[in-house]
Amino acid sequence: MIPRPFVSTPLGFTFHYGASSRAAALDAWLRQAFGAEAAELAAGIPENLRQDPCAAYVARLLWLGRTILKCWRIPAFEAGRIERILPQMKSETLRCEISEPMLDCMPRIVHKTAYGLSGEASAWCMRNPVSDAKVVEFHTRFEDMVKKGMPPLELGGASTLPVLQTARSMGIPFLHLGRGIYQLGLGSKRRQLDRSHGESDSYVGVMLAADKATAARLLRARGLPVPSHEVVVTKEAAVSAAASLGFPVVVKPLDANRGEGVTVDVDSPAAVAAAFERAKTATRSRVVLVEKQVAGVCHRLFIVKGQMLYAVKRLPLYVTGDGTRTLADMVKAEAARDLRQPFWLRNGMATVDEAALAALKARGHPPEGVPPRGARVYLRPIESTAWGGIDEDATATVHPLNLAAAVAAAETFGLEVAGVDMITTDLSVPWTENGAAINEVNGGPLLGGAAISLSHVPRFLEIYLGGSGLIGFDTAEAGTGLDVLRARQEEMLAAGVRCWIVYDDAAIDHERKVVCTVEQGTAGESAALRLAVLNRALDHVILVRGPAPRQALA
Repeated sequence: MIPRPFVSTPLGFTFHYGASSRAAALDAWLRQAFGAEAAELAAGIPENLRQDPCAAYVARLLWLGRTILKCWRIPAFEAGRIERILPQMKSETLRCEISEPMLDCMPRIVHKTAYGLSGEASAWCMRNPVSDAKVVEFHTRFEDMVKKGMPPLELGGASTLPVLQTARSMGIPFLHLGRGIYQLGLGSKRRQLDRSHGESDSYVGVMLAADKATAARLLRARGLPVPSHEVVVTKEAAVSAAASLGFPVVVKPLDANRGEGVTVDVDSPAAVAAAFERAKTATRSRVVLVEKQVAGVCHRLFIVKGQMLYAVKRLPLYVTGDGTRTLADMVKAEAARDLRQPFWLRNGMATVDEAALAALKARGHPPEGVPPRGARVYLRPIESTAWGGIDEDATATVHPLNLAAAVAAAETFGLEVAGVDMITTDLSVPWTENGAAINEVNGGPLLGGAAISLSHVPRFLEIYLGGSGLIGFDTAEAGTGLDVLRARQEEMLAAGVRCWIVYDDAAIDHERKVVCTVEQGTAGESAALRLAVLNRALDHVILVRGPAPRQALA
């Protein structure tokens, strides 16, 4: 039996249930706001409560609570089971008792907080009729509620859920170790993962790569292409550096990320001065980089253990002309559609704001103009996490020399998982011929955040784990003699397989040492097994139901 990532845990909470609280009304909201399906909304209702309207309403609250947990990067993939619903003395309140699948090392208060917020959100929905305008208002309120209500704990990152969801679909077991860090696979097949940070990633390397000037110096020493730059701390020095490097330049913070504080196409001393101030406000060190601008578009090459997982061309946000509407009207319609989506699905499209006006002016597109059908009109100068963007798959176009450069860049910083950003006019042309340069090397790059990346997560897991992550399992009946079990253990050890005997309350390793013990009935299902599979010196388990005999523990 493979240990599940969740342990069924009793949990209770009280919620508002007024005269207007109806499952059908809440369904209408959840379908329009989240695209929820009827079957998933009804999950967790036992047969004896199928006709209970309170249970139907509670099931919707639990669905919304799981949605909040997933916003907090918690893999709430399984529905809890409603056990009892009890009326309270206070008018219009009910108490619900459920069996909740909970991760190891996850405080109950996290789940209770999520379900409390789901009750607040549901009550607001019941007070308001569904409409496009109200859905936009709901998403604004919901985003604020989720972000402000998030417990002050390390719960994972943007890559955590896509990786775990894919692992689950592939039958790869995972366990929560704490602080949003997970073990994928069991025993000798296990690997640890923090978002997309591999367990062998160099901490020092991650720190060095985050410092753009240091990173460029180390890459240059490796013989890899990087843009020329100067480090400055004053506006006057920035202007002087730009003049020395030659316009256009890029001005950016030394140590910020997400593209914050970056200005491209800087082509005059006045523009350098303004860009310096923007960069300075986005950096902790107050140090700014002035960099010679490299022609082309940023491409990300995702590297895993010396192999390319995929590559994307990272384009700024854009709209595509239809030949009839003005640019401003198209942006307005797209922004309105974007606002009707949950906040985690939005692309960041806004009205024709100041940044869009600057990008449009640079490309000669007036907001009142009508772009030709099929024409792309970019609304930002570059793609960035802060501004958003649109990825195009470029995996098939990568020239071998560009791939070799990306792999060498990851190796320079000791990263088994890295996102290497290369600016080039054409990724199919070697960097030695078109002046391409490596812009950044990122440890723990976003994985699974968009459709292209998500499609490559299964292969990421195959490469990272080097297989299925599974070990061998046998079961033995309770009362099986210790001599029989040890004979089987010795037989497997002779074949080079480290076999452990695992009871409900103890694990005996291949050297007959008691590795871990637990108190019966106090640590949830498969408690000893859950501890045993954390150990890399485990290739095979003989699982025995019942407590360990006294002689096994001697």
